[in-house]
This record gives sequence, C-alpha cells and structure tokens, in this order.
Amino acid sequence: MRKVIGILTAAVVLLAMLPTAAVAMPSKQLPMELEKTKSYPTYLVAKQNHRRMLSSGEIQYVRQFREQRRIHQDASVNPKVRFRGIWGFAGDNESDGYVAGVITKGKHAARLRGVWNESNSSEKKGRVVGILKRGYFAGKVITGNGTAYRIAGIYKIDREHRLLKMRWIMPHCSGWAILKIGKINRTEETDDSE
Repeated sequence: MRKVIGILTAAVVLLAMLPTAAVAMPSKQLPMELEKTKSYPTYLVAKQNHRRMLSSGEIQYVRQFREQRRIHQDASVNPKVRFRGIWGFAGDNESDGYVAGVITKGKHAARLRGVWNESNSSEKKGRVVGILKRGYFAGKVITGNGTAYRIAGIYKIDREHRLLKMRWIMPHCSGWAILKIGKINRTEETDDSE
C-alpha cells in the first residue's frame, strides 16, 4: 500500500511540474511532429540542461580562484629534492652501502629515482626507482645486470634534522636506510634579463 501511494505521489508531482518544464524548453529541440501536440513526452523534458547564470560577483570570485590556482601550480612545478645516505640489512647496525638520488613531487605521490652500491665491493651497484606516498614506499631495485626486484617499505620524515628513515623489505631480505635530504630545488624559469 505504501509503495502504491509513493508511486502515485511521484506521478502527481511529475505531472504538476511537466507544463512548467515544457514551457522552458525551446521549440527547436522538439521534433516537428510533437510541436502540434499539447503534451510533451517526459523523456524529452528530462533531457534539458539547466545552467544557472552567474552574477558578476560570482564570476569575479571564479576568476580570482582560477588565477590563484594557476599561480600556485606555476610556483610548484616539479619541486625536486636530492638525497644521499646509507643502507643496511636487518640485524646489523653497520651500513652495507650508499644510496643517492632525487625525489620529485608529483600530483598525487612523490617519485624516487636513485643509485645504490655496496661498500665492500664496487661491482655490486644498480638503480632504485619507486613511489613515496603517505608513509609507504613501493618500487624496484635494478641490479647492474638488469635484474629487477620488487621492494616495499615504510618511511618517516624527520623535518627538523632533514632525514628520511626507511624500513624496506624484498622477497628474500629486509633492511633499513637513512637518507639525508637536501634543500628543495624548484625547476622554475627565471628571467635574468634585468
């Protein structure tokens, strides 16, 4: 019974609003055969786009917002920060090698690109690439011969001492890394013609 009453109420409301909606629709949008009839089908009325006109104050606000957003985006075009540090395997406090590279801020996450080596042999070295996002790290370690291993971990940034401390894990080993973060290097175009 409640469903029937709800359906009837919805039908009455739609029928009551139909003439006002049909008047708002320009006649060019209606097919030629429907122009002579007194009632319009509801599927044509529902297709109308309703767009409210903005006042001059709202237009000014939208322009200011867009300009501020554009300036903010231009000022922070790909901020990059360099890092270098040490890494080691879990269980020992001595470092097993060095790591260095660049962290680039993206739209949703920061990208890490760098190189690593082992301190006890100059033959073992490679690259590391990954994504830093909300305290988590995911990426790949690429050895000198091209073999890639997945790496994941968690990190914490110490802003006061400019350190990034990380715990990482790979399929067969785990470890730690402490990276010293340099100053932010913004890649902006500067005008030196003055």
